[in-house]
Amino acid sequence: MQTISRALRACWDALLLRDRAYKEMRDGPDPAIRGVVVVLVVAVLVSVALLVGEGLRWSISPSLSELSAAVLNNLQRMPWYRELSDDPAFVQGFRRFWQLAWQVLPRFLGAPDMPGAL
Repeated sequence: MQTISRALRACWDALLLRDRAYKEMRDGPDPAIRGVVVVLVVAVLVSVALLVGEGLRWSISPSLSELSAAVLNNLQRMPWYRELSDDPAFVQGFRRFWQLAWQVLPRFLGAPDMPGAL
């Protein structure tokens, strides 16, 4: 039980970048194994914190499909779109471009994405 508490204390000290964690690890038995354990524990803690943060960010963000529909609706009301919408090839090409853009841009611009966070 003491080993677990020492390992957790070492992980906490390492996470806070305290010198004693590294000195104890260097001078103690099996420093390589203890170092790997500390690195893994810190990586798991940071990953869990990032997942929780991304989940909170995702839960308070507006729906991207509703945002896309609102922007598209306003674009279609603009005079330049009305002038060009007489051409069916333009309408088809614009819709194809719009769908492609809304598949790529949210991830590129940093929109919250749980699968991407994992």
